[in-house]
Amino acid sequence: MPVDPVHDLPGQIIAVLDELEKATDVYGEAIGRAATSESKYRLAHAEATIRLADGALPGKMTVATREAHALLQSRHEYEVWMVFDAAAEAAKQYLYSLRARLDALRTLNANVRALTEPRLPS
Repeated sequence: MPVDPVHDLPGQIIAVLDELEKATDVYGEAIGRAATSESKYRLAHAEATIRLADGALPGKMTVATREAHALLQSRHEYEVWMVFDAAAEAAKQYLYSLRARLDALRTLNANVRALTEPRLPS
């Protein structure tokens, strides 16, 4: 016999708490990967900028042109960083949705408890 969802609110809260714990670990790993990939991109970009400043391309360049060339030379690292950064952001948004679900379940649980507890006569 299936359990009535209203009467299993504590079970649902525990399930969301378990999922929140797992999602927190996933988020921690995701921001670690994002930070590592950002560091690699920044180093590659700095190296490209220095090469360009040292005359890797002939002639004078505007700052914007030099920056564009440096970005092109560190494109792979930039793309990896953007992918990991997006994954970290998605993991964070999932945590927010779990927190909202948990808050809603707690509110429902409190309302059900208030409605079902015996009341003392006035």
